[in-house]
Amino acid sequence: MDKNANYSTLDIIKTQLASVHFKQLYYKTNTIEDKDILRGMSWINYQSFFKFKRLEKVLTDKEIENNNRLNDSLRKLGELNVIPPPPPPMPNWYFDNLHKIYSDNQEAIDEALEEQSYTCTLLTNEGFMTDTDIVTMENTEKLQELFSSFNIVFVKFDKDLIYSNYFKAIKAFKEIDTTNRGFLVELSNEIVEIHKTSEINLCN
Repeated sequence: MDKNANYSTLDIIKTQLASVHFKQLYYKTNTIEDKDILRGMSWINYQSFFKFKRLEKVLTDKEIENNNRLNDSLRKLGELNVIPPPPPPMPNWYFDNLHKIYSDNQEAIDEALEEQSYTCTLLTNEGFMTDTDIVTMENTEKLQELFSSFNIVFVKFDKDLIYSNYFKAIKAFKEIDTTNRGFLVELSNEIVEIHKTSEINLCN
């Protein structure tokens, strides 16, 4: 993608990929002929409000019977406590709650943000715009302060933002000290519009 392309084009592509469950993207700012993967950057993709589901396989009666038999055996085995259940996974706010943020359910969003400190920013070509300041990508100290002051920093995107400055902002975030660093949560243009239409109270 051209480094001077408007970010809104990338936003559309990311949203379409998210709808078919592309969760990780790899960004580059140089030419397609350049095969050096070390020059790029891996980053988590959006969620999408609209998701395409894979068609489920149609099972034969025999397959259904075999599955039921297997499930019964596993259930009985569990009742005997022969195999201890695995420990629950470590909680991770981002992966456990992002689908709630990308919804039109105010109650679910409020639940996800319970006991979480958060702020809303607008990413412009100059940097992260807060209510009181613009934190530039080059100001490592201010970036550290912004992302350490909150558990979650929501990011919306200015209509004039270009791809290379988006790339620069994410790269700057990844390079700051991870100690006490909050989550950077991107809000796609799609979900911002859905929230607005649904009168969701979040970053508006």
